[in-house]
Amino acid sequence: MDGSKKPPGIIFVMVRVAIALLLAATVLPAEDPVTPDTIRLARIRYHMSRNLTQIPNYTCTQTIERSTRRAKGRRFQLIDTLRLEVALVNGNEMFAWPGSGRFSDKKITDLVGRGGAIGNGAFAGHARSVFMSGAPRFDYEGEVMRESRRVYRYRYSVPLLLSNYEIRIGELSEKVGFSGYFESDALTLEPRELEVNAEEIPPTLKLQSAKSRMIYRAVRIGEKDFSLPETAELVMMDLGGNESRNLTTLSGCREYTGESVLRFDEPTEAALEPVTVTEAVELPDGLLLEAKLETPIRHGKTAIGDIIEAVLLQPAKSKGRVMVPKGARLRARFAGIERAYVRTEVLKMQLRLEQVEFPGAKAAVSAILVEAGPIIARNLRVGVDSKGILWLSGNQPELSRGVRLVWRIENKETKEEP
Repeated sequence: MDGSKKPPGIIFVMVRVAIALLLAATVLPAEDPVTPDTIRLARIRYHMSRNLTQIPNYTCTQTIERSTRRAKGRRFQLIDTLRLEVALVNGNEMFAWPGSGRFSDKKITDLVGRGGAIGNGAFAGHARSVFMSGAPRFDYEGEVMRESRRVYRYRYSVPLLLSNYEIRIGELSEKVGFSGYFESDALTLEPRELEVNAEEIPPTLKLQSAKSRMIYRAVRIGEKDFSLPETAELVMMDLGGNESRNLTTLSGCREYTGESVLRFDEPTEAALEPVTVTEAVELPDGLLLEAKLETPIRHGKTAIGDIIEAVLLQPAKSKGRVMVPKGARLRARFAGIERAYVRTEVLKMQLRLEQVEFPGAKAAVSAILVEAGPIIARNLRVGVDSKGILWLSGNQPELSRGVRLVWRIENKETKEEP
């Protein structure tokens, strides 16, 4: 053997070192020394960047519970629950109401309106800022055990001048710096947790703190598994110590091709039957639709964005002509809820009627709720105010199946937002 040649094992080691050094040079600032810690960090960031860039366009169901806690309070009080479809398309987050099939590039704050803490970035934005930009500075904190598995833990920080993190409070919107930590599995390098804390918050926001924490899991998208945030928590505290929180859960994630109308429910046997022709009809102004509720409405379980169904109790007539037959299905969007206490608990709810469907025909509608009830239940009252807002009062109020609801058709431009 020629003594000038190196054994294959040494060559293999040198190649691996060269790759690691090259990788470190591509994702780490030039001034960072090449050490085992920086090489490990480079591998983690490279692994996560591949996860974020190779994942196909996809969509998930996003459920958000919004709650508040007064300063020095012991428990968070639920405000409402939101349900949305969120899609990541070419790196951009888009949102839609369940079943609508129409994604919008509007910010989530524009879509859901006010009512509690809300934000985006948990889906992919925060991870891209931490793992795929040159802005963060990292400090290795060592290995810790999580559910009998070793994980690497790093802290990071991004100054305001290099940050793209934006916080919106009402009409105000300001950029802030941020810091936090992340944990990655020591064997697979898959992310397990990511925390983002706002720093250098401008006084105009009147905000003391804002903290997000995401928990990741492997999800099958297309033909491969990718790490996605299964849950995310955002807590914001104002200068008086009052807190707003939203807990987000992602479920039902799947590949999104955009080639067909989206369906957000599970396929049934009926969905496999031959398609019948359905005529689009227009219902006249003033037509009354008297129906019974089919979908129970419960605070904390029914989410803003959910579809509420009802069945027509009797034919709807206009000038002696039956416009909608008995048994037609009405679909309304649960569009808002407020909770208050006036001697007893009071819920104010908005049900926006969107569609009426019966054999061979369907109609997209705009209507106002004009009557509700009566309810035969002790200490439970229901009614409708002049603006079409349904109110319900009593001990642990909820609307059960069978409650009578009456809408009046008022044709006007249909809005996408509740």
